Amino acid sequence: MKTRQKRLIRLKEVKVEPRDEGQCKVSVQLVCRDITITGERSGPDENDYKIMLTALSTLEALQRITEDHFKMDLLFIERQQIQKVGREVVMVMIDVNIDDSTRAATGACQIKTDPLEAAARDVLDATNRIVELFLE
Repeated sequence: MKTRQKRLIRLKEVKVEPRDEGQCKVSVQLVCRDITITGERSGPDENDYKIMLTALSTLEALQRITEDHFKMDLLFIERQQIQKVGREVVMVMIDVNIDDSTRAATGACQIKTDPLEAAARDVLDATNRIVELFLE
């Protein structure tokens, strides 16, 4: 029987607040060692943009957790329907720069209910291994 690995960094909450004239603010809260860290981004209040804003907010929170020792850039994010298995997923590719060394980190998360939560979990899937090694 497999035991589930407890992650050092966990998603606490994704929150969207409407702003004026079709804009919104996306906040992502992550928990690391009982400390809550928030990343926020603002932009158009449209579904695809909110997915991207969620990913960017998650990266911002991760950079705060690592005290900016990593520079992380979102290279690619896509919401995709996988017809063969009848599932929808969010996929990301992130450029992680550590000590002048660059790595591409990829992640994917199935959308079960909330595409924004899937986007945040997707970024964590891509980056957790690298960030957790740094923090331990």
